Amino acid sequence: KEKIELLDTLAVEQERGITVKASAATMLYPHPSAVGPAGVLLLNVVDTPGHVDFGREVSRSLSFVQGAVLLLDAAQGIQAQTWSVYEKTKALQKHQNLSLLVALTKVDLDVANPIHVALTVSEWLNWEDPDTIILTSARNRMGIADVLHAVCDQVSSPQAFSDDEDGSILRAQVVDSWYDTMRGVECLVQILSGTLSEGDRISITNSSSSSDSFSVQ
Repeated sequence: KEKIELLDTLAVEQERGITVKASAATMLYPHPSAVGPAGVLLLNVVDTPGHVDFGREVSRSLSFVQGAVLLLDAAQGIQAQTWSVYEKTKALQKHQNLSLLVALTKVDLDVANPIHVALTVSEWLNWEDPDTIILTSARNRMGIADVLHAVCDQVSSPQAFSDDEDGSILRAQVVDSWYDTMRGVECLVQILSGTLSEGDRISITNSSSSSDSFSVQ
């Protein structure tokens, strides 16, 4: 059986089919803009909750990324969480280079009305061209490649800090953390500058001069 709920790690998420906690995943995707013999781009994606009650997870995730895909139901159209995510994204665009894409899902349902929803979204969100709204269906695997191609084409890659041209300054921020019974606390970090390689060890020191050591996996 295909594990389509792979990113749903909490019991309540798997039981009810909802997303409560943001989850990150990485993929290699072939694209013409890729540099190198492999011809693939490294995409780091975050699946965020859709319900407005979990808006904090959305805000936290948006601070790590360079682009966002606003996913709407092709039958229900704009909902409360749509406005919440859209407003958070527009607010962050004032301070960081954040691209926004719009996609409709569940377009294969009999009750779906993608044309009407696309026109409504275009009007309410001041989206210039409704033809650029991507039509998708996770169940039928429709439009998935279109979304990934749009991300590769329209979302910029992370930019280095101006004071770290040689990569000598290591900066990172914690994206997620969890506890493993065998290895203890594990952290997923985003490298903002500098480099880390598998097998490296890093130390984090606070103001009291105590430090913790971590290995890079």
